[in-house]
Amino acid sequence: MERLERKVERRIMKSATLVFTLIVLMTAAMAAGAWTLDDVVISEEVGSGVNASYVIIDYGYTSYALKYNWTEPINGLDMLFELESLIPGFDFGIKQTAWGPQVVSFSYNGSYENGDGTSDSNGYYWGYFTGDSPFSLEESWIGAPDRNLFNGSWDAWKWTTYPPGPINIPGLPEPSSAMALVSMIGLAGPTLLLRSRRK
Repeated sequence: MERLERKVERRIMKSATLVFTLIVLMTAAMAAGAWTLDDVVISEEVGSGVNASYVIIDYGYTSYALKYNWTEPINGLDMLFELESLIPGFDFGIKQTAWGPQVVSFSYNGSYENGDGTSDSNGYYWGYFTGDSPFSLEESWIGAPDRNLFNGSWDAWKWTTYPPGPINIPGLPEPSSAMALVSMIGLAGPTLLLRSRRK
C-alpha cells in the first residue's frame, strides 16, 4: 500500500511540475510583454536631427542605453564614432581584420572590457545585436559598417562568450534573474502542492 502511495505521489509530482512550470512561464511571458520604451533608462542623449537611434552597451554586470539624434544617413559603426566625439568618457576600440573592422573594447562610466574572442580574452568578445526595438534585438549577421540605421533603430553590443545570451536592457530586470525566479517558483510549487495534499 505504501509503495502504491509513493508511486501515485511521484506521478502527482511530475504532473504538478509540468502544470506549474507552464503557468509560471506563461505569466513571465505576459509580464515581459508589459514593458514599454518608457521603462528603458537612457543614460545619454546627444546629436541633433529628425531621426533617433539607440545603442545599448551591455557589460554583463551593468548596461547603458544611449540615444543619438541624426539627419544624414549613418551606419552602426559611424554612430559609435559620433557618440565617442560627443560624450565625454565614452570610448571604443577597433582592430582591422580580414573581414573588416572589429569592435574590441568599450569604456564608459567607469566600465571597461577589451577582447576579440581569442584565448587572450578567455573567449570573450563584443557581440553585435540589431533590432527595431530593445525587445527585438538579435545577434546581427552583418557588421556595424553595413548596418544602415533608421528612425527608431536599436543596436546593442554585449560582452560575452559564444553563444551570447539576451541583452540586459537598462531599467528592466536582467533576463538571468527573471529565469532564476521562474526556476525557483517552478521547483517550489509542486513541493507545496504535495505538502498541502498530505495535510
